[in-house]
Amino acid sequence: MITDGDYMLVFLEFIIIFIIESLKGLGPLLGFIIVVLESIVPILPLSLFITLNMYAYGSVFGFVLSWLGTTVGCMLTFLIFRKWFSKYLYQKIKKQPRFNKIMTLINNVEFSQLVILNAIPFLPVLLINVGAGVSKIAARKFLLSLLIGKVVIVYFWGYIGMNIVDSIKNPIITIEVILMLIVVYFLSKLVSRKLRIE
Repeated sequence: MITDGDYMLVFLEFIIIFIIESLKGLGPLLGFIIVVLESIVPILPLSLFITLNMYAYGSVFGFVLSWLGTTVGCMLTFLIFRKWFSKYLYQKIKKQPRFNKIMTLINNVEFSQLVILNAIPFLPVLLINVGAGVSKIAARKFLLSLLIGKVVIVYFWGYIGMNIVDSIKNPIITIEVILMLIVVYFLSKLVSRKLRIE
């Protein structure tokens, strides 16, 4: 016997297939733009957009598209706050001793720590981007931390999205993400040493 739940699942499957096919038809530029927008306006679901890109364009191209999109979006937010809001916000923050202490911590964050902050999936991206934009962190340092750290985020959300049921039942994804965070940490130390970033 067919239930209302069965109809709902068929309807949801139809909607998902329709969105993926529409995304394919509109080209990768739209997939890139929606991920950039999510990085600027983080109320949008990054995990959904990464998953859609991977389904629409394949695991490898969808991954690269999402990784570049989130990196560009985060860097745009950083640059917008650096250019137009940093002096104003810094003046407001400077008057608050607690925020002054936080800004000192942000200004002195090591490259490897910044990479890890950008790699942890559940941290508020907007706060990291705005905090870095308002701080005195070099743009080059922030960009390199994004390029390395966002690999973990995109992998995590892409894997979860592509294998939602398996990832809930299987703790291997958690182990893989922890291993990736460790690799990213050591990679950031190597990049920091080679490029003399700090």
